[in-house]
Amino acid sequence: MLLIHGSAVPKSEHRDYLIEAAAKITRATQSDEGCLFYEFSISLDGRAITSVEIWRDREALDAHMSHPHTIEFMNGLGDIFVTPPTMTESKLN
Repeated sequence: MLLIHGSAVPKSEHRDYLIEAAAKITRATQSDEGCLFYEFSISLDGRAITSVEIWRDREALDAHMSHPHTIEFMNGLGDIFVTPPTMTESKLN
C-alpha cells in the first residue's frame, strides 16, 4: 500500500476554488480501482489544505494519475498557491 500526504496553502482569492475542486476530485477518485482512502481537509486556521491518499499499489496510483478527473484537477491548479504544494509518499506494510 502507498500513503500519499499533500499540503498546500492557496492564495486567499483561490481558496474557495480549491475547496470546490478538491470536493469534485474526491467524489470521482473514491471509486477508482485500488483507492483505499482519499480525502482533503482544511487546517484549523483555515489556510492550509491537506490531502491523504491510500492506494493499494503503485499501479492503482499510476492509473489514477491518468484518469480524466485527475488531469482536469491538476490542470486547474495553475498559479493558485502561495508556495508550491508538498507531497510525500510512504510505503505501508
